[in-house]
Amino acid sequence: MPQYCFYNLENDGRAVIARIDLILRDDATAIACAKQLIVGEEIQVWDGSRLVASLCSLADIASAVA
Repeated sequence: MPQYCFYNLENDGRAVIARIDLILRDDATAIACAKQLIVGEEIQVWDGSRLVASLCSLADIASAVA
């Protein structure tokens, strides 16, 4: 099973505020976990050197719409 790295980012993606490493079954599972783990403005999910997903926090989306 692949090991995924989750990076919580702030300041438009320039500052890593947390890194979490997890061994998960597949990309879909990793993305579902990312939705639960986001604490900054953005979370990136990496499988080695491959970017799997980059997700924005719901608070950022809500403020952009308002």
